[in-house]
Amino acid sequence: MKMVTWALAAGFVLVVAFNFILLNKYKQEREANVYIAEKQEKVSANELTLQENMLFQYAAEVTPCPDVVLKNPKTKGEQKLSELVEGKEPKLFFRFKETDCDVCIQKALRLLKEITTEFPDLPVTILSGYANTRQFYAYANSENKSYEIYNIGSFPVILEEQDKPYFFVLNGSLTMENVYIFTQENSRLSREYLKCMMHKYGYCPEEHDHTEHQ
Repeated sequence: MKMVTWALAAGFVLVVAFNFILLNKYKQEREANVYIAEKQEKVSANELTLQENMLFQYAAEVTPCPDVVLKNPKTKGEQKLSELVEGKEPKLFFRFKETDCDVCIQKALRLLKEITTEFPDLPVTILSGYANTRQFYAYANSENKSYEIYNIGSFPVILEEQDKPYFFVLNGSLTMENVYIFTQENSRLSREYLKCMMHKYGYCPEEHDHTEHQ
C-alpha cells in the first residue's frame, strides 16, 4: 500500500513539475511574442513617420520661400530673410516652432552642437518660432554662439503643417532645397544628412585642403 502511495505521490510531483516547466515555457514564449509584436509595431510606426516626412519633403523641395521678417536678438531689431542669403553661398537652416515635439527639438539641437563643434565652419542658422519675444531672447542668450539665431512669428510654408523641426538649405533666390524633417528615432540618419550637406556645399575641411592642393 505504501509503495502505491509513494508511486502516486511521485507521479503527482512529476506532473506538477512538468506543468510548471510548460507554464514557464509558455510565459517565456508569450513574452517573446509580445516583445516581437511591440518591435514590429514600433518599426511600422517609424516607417509610417518616414513616409509622411518624405511626402512633406517632396512637397517643399525647390519651392519659393516667403521673404519673412525676422527678429534679431543681437540688435533687437528686424530684418528680411533674404538679407541672410543675398549674394552669399547657400545656407543651412534649422527651423522649429515652440509647439513642435519638444524631445525632437532638444535632440536636434544637441546633434547640431556636436556637428558644429566638430565642423565649426558649417554655417547653420536657427529659425525659432516663439510667440513670446522675451522667451525667444532667453533662449537665444542661452544657446550656442557658433550659429546665428532668429525668430519668425509666422512662416507660411507647407512644412509648418507638421509638428517636427526640420532642416533646409536656402540660396540667394530664396528657393528651399534639401529639405529634411528631423525625428528623434532617426538621429543617425539626421547625422548622415548633415554630413551630406557639408560635403555637398564644401564645408568639410578635408575637401578645402584637397581643392587647394589641386
